[in-house]
Amino acid sequence: MAETSKPAMFDWKFGWEALKGSAAAIAAVFSLYASYYASRNAEALNTLKLQLESRAQQSALDIRVYELVEKALSLEGAAAKGHGVAAAALINALTLPPLRDQLLNALRVASKDEALIKELDATLQFDAQSDDGRSPSTGGAPGASSSRLDQTAPALFSALVPPLLAQPASGLPGLLKGHRIDLFYCESQANANITEARRKRAEAAAARLKTGTNDINVQVRKLPTFVQARPEYQSAADEIRYGDQPREIDAARFLGKVVGIRDNPRKTIVKQSANYLSVFFCGS
Repeated sequence: MAETSKPAMFDWKFGWEALKGSAAAIAAVFSLYASYYASRNAEALNTLKLQLESRAQQSALDIRVYELVEKALSLEGAAAKGHGVAAAALINALTLPPLRDQLLNALRVASKDEALIKELDATLQFDAQSDDGRSPSTGGAPGASSSRLDQTAPALFSALVPPLLAQPASGLPGLLKGHRIDLFYCESQANANITEARRKRAEAAAARLKTGTNDINVQVRKLPTFVQARPEYQSAADEIRYGDQPREIDAARFLGKVVGIRDNPRKTIVKQSANYLSVFFCGS
């Protein structure tokens, strides 16, 4: 009887140890998953915290700009002129739609400064065109990294580029097929000749991109002075910017060769739609 109970006892102990081992393994798996999801939850909470802090900072900026606009609208004469220009610049630099549009319209309606009204009209017209689907950004997030043209480049390069660009490029559309391309040229308040030179470079680039088909959607657009205060449109050079889509860097490099911009294109951190490239003609 004792001999027959030993195997049974052995089997029971073996089963118990196996069960404990399985339980330990399951506990370890649950612990691993718990740690994983706890880490993910912590990351999500940190992201949410940053978003809330960003919104709070933006709200504070909105209030400050609103107060300045309110003060500008209450003034008259020379004081109103100075505050109106400052308010318009800060509206563009620090606020986002729809508040930006509302403040610009309010300033436009109340202003008696003809020069300011002209600038505001140009800004509002630019925004109206962007609302029709030609805006580079969909999220309005500030910040766009960009290349910078070598300031020591010989003047001969600028003199030769326009006539060379007037010649049609071979191999189009290639990597540019299906792309929307905005050719921006910056308005210069100081010198109308600089604005005109930039416009001619943009028009010459557009001529190089003409294909006679709808494979590429190209538009030359003037960047009004106030719009240039917005982070996503700030530029001081001739440069190309591209988005986060796959192979967009290849299309941007090809575009640079076509339009004659030598600097490497830079990736923008502004959220934008797929198959969109922007060229800035804002250098001297």
